[in-house]
Amino acid sequence: MKDATRITIESYDRIAQQFANKVANLHHTGEYEKFLGYVPEGGKILDLGCGSGRDAKVFSEKGYEVTGIDRSKELLKIARETAPKAQFFEMDILYLSYPDQTFDGIWAASSILHLPKKEVPRCLKEAYNVLKPEGALYVCVKKGDGEKLEPDLRYGPKISRHYSYFQPDELQGMLEQAGFSVLEKKLLKPESEYLKNTEIRLFAKKDWSLEE
Repeated sequence: MKDATRITIESYDRIAQQFANKVANLHHTGEYEKFLGYVPEGGKILDLGCGSGRDAKVFSEKGYEVTGIDRSKELLKIARETAPKAQFFEMDILYLSYPDQTFDGIWAASSILHLPKKEVPRCLKEAYNVLKPEGALYVCVKKGDGEKLEPDLRYGPKISRHYSYFQPDELQGMLEQAGFSVLEKKLLKPESEYLKNTEIRLFAKKDWSLEE
């Protein structure tokens, strides 16, 4: 029997172009500028679960060195066309194949939420390790409780994806446990027909003082 993660990846492969079209204009505009305020000009950004490359395009066109990773081969094909100035690799966000202190910032918009909740701490620790001292992290997840593999009827009855839901203090606690200091968090109610859940949008930085 396939696990929830494999079903989620295969679902994204099947709906890759539809998904890319639906999210193309759902920009995190205010968050882009705030995030880049924490990243040195021209710095290295890791787009963690880059999807169709929407956000990587924004950052790379502003002159940042952007690397996007995802496990959906079909989304990666679209990302390479969407953001030709960035580079993209098939990679598991639980196992980052980069040396410690490689990136100035990590952007994780609606990617960590697809992990089983028990695996989120590992993902955050991986992110911590590859960030430079004081490096920035942006995380966007869905507000709620629990986790489940659920059908997404926006794409038809055969498409299912795994979602983990979080409370703001729960997510902050996970980040702090991984070594991050939370800079800001906010709740954003759905602003389009596509988005159905309130989102938690959170900025943090690698707390280098913990290693000094």
